Amino acid sequence: LNSTSRFKSAFVWFYNKENEEQRKQKELRSFDFRLPELDAVRKAIETVFPDITEPHIMLNPLRFAVNYNGQTLDIMQLSDGYKTLLSLIIDLASRMALANPNMSNPLESEATVLIDEVDLHLHPQWQRRVISDLLSVFPNTQFVLTTHSPYIVESVNNNLMRYQIKESKLTDDTIRKILPISP
Repeated sequence: LNSTSRFKSAFVWFYNKENEEQRKQKELRSFDFRLPELDAVRKAIETVFPDITEPHIMLNPLRFAVNYNGQTLDIMQLSDGYKTLLSLIIDLASRMALANPNMSNPLESEATVLIDEVDLHLHPQWQRRVISDLLSVFPNTQFVLTTHSPYIVESVNNNLMRYQIKESKLTDDTIRKILPISP
């Protein structure tokens, strides 16, 4: 398997949508026009990757680029973790935008997503946060995941524990009984 093949479909979709957005801007004579589905994908990328801004296609040579900490980089200059997670985010966000064109925020649409080996190519630090990142970008999506990573399992347990405590409005004494926290 070639690592560029994972990113190819996301790249092609982004390229086509950017061209469509530019044609519409020319037609309307307004650079303020944003294609809603492309804007949803940009929002999703910037939510998961706060250090990445302005995802865009560059020509000569044709490549996907982002601004990373103020510097424009070709996506192939980033780690496999960035490429893997970025292509996943673009794929999910673009599918939701395409399936829900009339929603003000298509990222909030209901969906069920299956991901095999969600931890693949991710640094352990990213494995700890990938689920919460996905849930924050796609809040009404049910994720069915497989993993061999103890970091993923730990993050799920931590998220569930926080949710249960938040939802049940437990007292401090009850929390101390549930969690091994010293007073």
